[in-house]
Amino acid sequence: MTEVEIACARDQVASYAADPDHATAWYANIESVEWQTDKPLAVGSLVALVARFLGRRLAYTYAI
Repeated sequence: MTEVEIACARDQVASYAADPDHATAWYANIESVEWQTDKPLAVGSLVALVARFLGRRLAYTYAI
């Protein structure tokens, strides 16, 4: 188990973690994030991500 204590308000942490533009900062395997729809994040948003895992390139799109 891993724990990290963050000295910020819960709403600030949730806002940061929910923003796809920050994915490369907090998830080591994510190489890039590209918005397929206009910002801000909302129902219907599409965000394309590229990751590396076990030596393979994975490209996928999140549909919100």
